[in-house]
Amino acid sequence: MMRFDTYSVIRKAGAGGLADVYLAEIPMDAPSPAEGLLPGDQVALKVLRDPDKSLASRRRFLREGYLLRRLAYPSLPTCYQVVEGRRPYIVLEFLEGRTLKDAVRQDGPLDHAISLQVADAVLRTLAFLHGNAVVHRDIKPGNIFLTEDGRVLLLDLGLAADPTEPLDTTLGDVMGTYAYMAPEQIAGAALDHRADLYSLGITLYECVAGRRPYKARGPAGYLRAHTQGGATPLNQARDASIPPRLEELVGRLMARDPAARPQSATLALAILTGHQSLRREVLPPPLVGRAAAMGALEAVLDAGGVVHLVGEPGMGGGRLAREAHDQGAHRGHEILHIRCRGRGDPMAPLSELRRKLSRVVGPVHADPRSLRQSLADLGAEGPVLVVVEDVDQADPMLLRTLGRVLRAPGLSVVTTCAHAPSDFPGHVVPLRSLTRDEVHTLIAGMLGTSTAPAGLADKLHAFTAGLPGAVVFTVRDFVEKGALQCTGIGDEGESTWKLTATLRMSSDNSLNYIFRERMEQLDPGARRLLDLLAVAREDLPLELAESVAQLEPGSLEPEKLVHLHLAGIRQEHDGDWIGIRRPALASLVTAAMKEERIRACNASLARALAQMEPGPWRDERLPFYRAYGASSEQAAKAQVRIGEWLADRGRLAQALEVLTRASHEDGLDTLTATRCALARGRVLLGLCRPGDAIEALNAARRLARDQARKDLLADALVGLAEARAHLGDIRRAADLADEAASVLQGADGATEARAHLVRGDAVMLLGDMRVAAEAYRQCLELAGAAHAGELVARAHGGIGRIYVHAGRVGDAVRHLSQEAAWMRAQRHDDRLIYTLFDLTLGRLRAGEVGGALEAVEEADQIALRTGLAHLQALAGIARARLLLACGDVEAAGEILSRHWFAGETDTSLTIRTQWRAARVLVRMAQRDGNAALATCNELVEEAGRVGWESMRAFHAGLIAVMRAQGDDLAEALDALSDVGDRQLCARLLLAGARLGGDAEVLDAAAGEARAAGDRFLLLEALHAAGGAIHQKEAVSIARSLVSRAPPELEVCLRRWPPVRWAIGRR
Repeated sequence: MMRFDTYSVIRKAGAGGLADVYLAEIPMDAPSPAEGLLPGDQVALKVLRDPDKSLASRRRFLREGYLLRRLAYPSLPTCYQVVEGRRPYIVLEFLEGRTLKDAVRQDGPLDHAISLQVADAVLRTLAFLHGNAVVHRDIKPGNIFLTEDGRVLLLDLGLAADPTEPLDTTLGDVMGTYAYMAPEQIAGAALDHRADLYSLGITLYECVAGRRPYKARGPAGYLRAHTQGGATPLNQARDASIPPRLEELVGRLMARDPAARPQSATLALAILTGHQSLRREVLPPPLVGRAAAMGALEAVLDAGGVVHLVGEPGMGGGRLAREAHDQGAHRGHEILHIRCRGRGDPMAPLSELRRKLSRVVGPVHADPRSLRQSLADLGAEGPVLVVVEDVDQADPMLLRTLGRVLRAPGLSVVTTCAHAPSDFPGHVVPLRSLTRDEVHTLIAGMLGTSTAPAGLADKLHAFTAGLPGAVVFTVRDFVEKGALQCTGIGDEGESTWKLTATLRMSSDNSLNYIFRERMEQLDPGARRLLDLLAVAREDLPLELAESVAQLEPGSLEPEKLVHLHLAGIRQEHDGDWIGIRRPALASLVTAAMKEERIRACNASLARALAQMEPGPWRDERLPFYRAYGASSEQAAKAQVRIGEWLADRGRLAQALEVLTRASHEDGLDTLTATRCALARGRVLLGLCRPGDAIEALNAARRLARDQARKDLLADALVGLAEARAHLGDIRRAADLADEAASVLQGADGATEARAHLVRGDAVMLLGDMRVAAEAYRQCLELAGAAHAGELVARAHGGIGRIYVHAGRVGDAVRHLSQEAAWMRAQRHDDRLIYTLFDLTLGRLRAGEVGGALEAVEEADQIALRTGLAHLQALAGIARARLLLACGDVEAAGEILSRHWFAGETDTSLTIRTQWRAARVLVRMAQRDGNAALATCNELVEEAGRVGWESMRAFHAGLIAVMRAQGDDLAEALDALSDVGDRQLCARLLLAGARLGGDAEVLDAAAGEARAAGDRFLLLEALHAAGGAIHQKEAVSIARSLVSRAPPELEVCLRRWPPVRWAIGRR
């Protein structure tokens, strides 16, 4: 009988792609092997069929077990144990029943009651998984199980995307099943939880109709079917009547555009059941960012007078009017509260004031003089507060009358208005937009927590431009529609929330409440102008906007938009420019426009710009408007071209936005989808999102192979190689680059050059400088013939890094400067910062302190311009290395602490290893041996895993020094000698010699530093040796370093002990 540890196999129960499943039992005389199991229990053993086939398959298999252990839920199978031995297996509850696939195949269309039960159970399970940030990615009938006792279970989390353990996809992976995959999943577009909802829609269609909605072959065929093929309506695919809610749900789940699907499993469940679930009401919004207004209210309540609170609708004027009312009541004021509505009887507010006053003092005559006298008499008896909301909506005559009446002595008057009234004197308090931190405080207050969900405050601040009312309504909508869910109570007793989706703007969005009334006041011309500005989403020259909106020059429509706070006009040296006030308003306006109207606006802008004189502003925007204004058949192609153009120029955030839009266009053909996925992969990698990049590039690889396009297939392979190198899988990156070159066989010079470049980068880290140099030489030759300037520049950079390694510092700086010059000219900010980092280290070796500082300053400025945290971290590490070289250990440590996240696993291999390496140097300089030892261990483990031999050997040697392990130190020095890294040899010899005081070793360290061309390290070694002959050589080095140091670094450099020893007394 076959056994797996304690478990005795009864029979084979099934097989899947990676594993075999066995029914097994625990012998009666055996101990319990896992919690929840007893002798005699029967279980299912899921056993990895070929554990030695690939590490990625093994990891994927095991992660399913660990996910099930972590995410216990009634509709997920129970996992009792995960065993990682020679032949890994997972112990699961044994299920009796059949899959949904078998049920449909055996019985045909299912009973509606069963379909409803499946929909309900799977949606609840997906709500649970998505709430834990896990996307299943393989929803299909074969992964839904109907048990004999009537339960519905969701199986196979092997492909699930889990942020706590990113999936290590391999080149041959198909992440899902094409017949059920969402179109964005096949095309390699942005993928989130809504892909699961689409797959469930296809699955439910098959349950109800007894057949799939689409039939095709391969990824390209299914992409066409899912995006262009029309499925037979469900009510026509089956004769029997279908429950309306089930029919509606399936139709909405199968929407091609993710934004048109229900935005969460919770919302989809509400469609099915007819009521909301898993919701929590938000708290009343706190008053945030209104200290000046509250101070003015307190002053007017204390001393009387008039305060005008001025701000557009949504700025919180109504909330402040209520605050004034409540504070006045608390202080014992008599309160008269009226509103000017701007419609009906123009004198109605005055009549309302008289009625409310009459209730307090008795009958009052309607004439203004009597009203004023009555108010004055009331004020003489005690404090009186009059609140007038929307006073600027008053008729001009009413406004003048109110101004006279409410100037009665003893009154405190508070008004709210969008514009300060000129006929009503008073203290004006403008209500400003909220800052990002204030938006965070507002959101957290509504959710009853001290910390809003990550990124939500940034998104809403950008979307609303800090309009408080817009923030409040958006948060309420997110909660109402299930996109923002309360997940429980945290350790501190606060509510915990998770953003599970973003919502598409629609006619029922609460933001309409803020803007609708103002938009209804617009005449056709002003509305055309507003539509145009919403589509443009940026400021336009006023004359251009008037012309495209078909307005007469100098018309009043622009001023109407400005008066209503819908647009703003700014003056520049070349004339007036006009733009929509807030992105939220632009989204609201475009949501109400038909797609044809949006295309027409873009096309009109393109035609208008084409007639303008060429210039930077016009030339940059013209391609965008042409792409967005193209016919639906051409739009996707045009947008992909724009995305590629932006990516080539390093404008990654813009490129991603355009490519994401292109991936959702109706006219997306297979070739364009492939190019889009390739470009998205490049962009995502540049944005330090390697997992998403691999997903897009794998989709591109599948589509390219399906079309037999070797050029695109090789491009995808090279992109995957770059992504693997980014993650630290160096050997895999080299293999992928080799495969790309073999696929091309000289057919595409630029792509083959890129493959050689990636291979050179990989094998250089692996320590084979000869092979790396040959790869860079081949890249130079092919890229030069193909006129691929970027690849030529990057190959020069690679050669420069080899020269650094070899101690030819002057040649290294020259080649790296060539790479930097090209990247600078082309504004490739992401690549340029990496080059500037290497240039900083190269110039430091050469003793060019000023040149190193120039490179650091440039890297800082560029990183700040990009706004990308990982690039800012790399620039910070470069500055820390410069400060370390000059002896300012404390400042270097502070910089590294600010960029602590650079050492995390989701940054690139280069950034995290360089951060940790700099951290080791700081800790050793601070004599914090334990902290240095811990970081060295991390570096040895990772460098060993990826094959970065010089990094591994050096830090293993440092560990040997700190632990006084001579044999291990000798082994590390031998390894560094084998790869030819003389600088690290020198540094390690110096560390060892300092510990033992060995003069011969110190001389060896100085010799290696001299050969490596490292002036700072050589001075350090000479200082450690300390002899007169050593000091004589050190004097010239120290003087050279100080003379070439800028003033801000000269002071700390002179304090550095080796410099002070060399020239301090001279």
